[in-house]
Amino acid sequence: MGRSAFTKNGLTSGADSSLEPGPAVAPETASCSGAAGRLYRPAPVDSASLPGRIKVDLNTPFENLWYVLAGIACFIAFMVFNAGALGGKHTPPNPELLVYLPIPLAMAAIFLVCRFYTDNFYVIDFQARMVFDHFEFFNYVKMTEFISFDNIRAMAVTGIRHQHKGSYWWTYHIALIDSSYKTTNFSDSVKEDGLVKLNEKALGMAAMIGCLYGGCPSRHVVDIRPYANTETDIVYKSEFEHYGDERTSAPIKIQLSSTFWIIAITIIVAFIVMMKIALSPVMR
Repeated sequence: MGRSAFTKNGLTSGADSSLEPGPAVAPETASCSGAAGRLYRPAPVDSASLPGRIKVDLNTPFENLWYVLAGIACFIAFMVFNAGALGGKHTPPNPELLVYLPIPLAMAAIFLVCRFYTDNFYVIDFQARMVFDHFEFFNYVKMTEFISFDNIRAMAVTGIRHQHKGSYWWTYHIALIDSSYKTTNFSDSVKEDGLVKLNEKALGMAAMIGCLYGGCPSRHVVDIRPYANTETDIVYKSEFEHYGDERTSAPIKIQLSSTFWIIAITIIVAFIVMMKIALSPVMR
């Protein structure tokens, strides 16, 4: 998500196309455990009303990496300032360290600028019947084929339960599930109050692409079973079913490309090495 010429409201287009395709029929369904939630193929959208392309904008791991690096740089700046101006519990302040304070601050600013000039998103092209991956970093722009419509099994909304100190809450996101059952995040996460609109957005995508749609009930999780038959390969499990019997469930997993890990590790290692070289005279 970033500064592209496309509009940036999650799922947008240059034409007036509705994401609510109207009454849905279910010639192909996937049953689910429990009464609520099922996958079905919605009524297709009239091809004449489809726009040429639709942008699906979301925060990608590579974009979020810049925020992480900026946060690390700010933390280092705080540590340098604290050691140089205030000192530690058993050590006096060392003003010589303050000379190096601009380095992590400058790096934090550089990382934020890099984030501003990074714009990654998906483009649904209805004429090509293809989803493209758009990568933009400063003036470098690359559009690559991501997946064809024929290889998209489902657009399904799934939930994730988060826990912290005895309390828990849920977030939901759209998952693109391909014919080999690999999943890709296809929206940003929303809380419980955004679930209805997220289901509507996934329904619109599924109707326009022509794949199965999974509308997530509250506190449910998409469960993928690659070796089951076609009617039970993708099901919804309730909170109790999913988290109470993890041995029989195959929770949805998000795939991160090897390119992302190579870039992320290279940037982090380079940053650490740079800070070590910069601060080594003071540490002697």
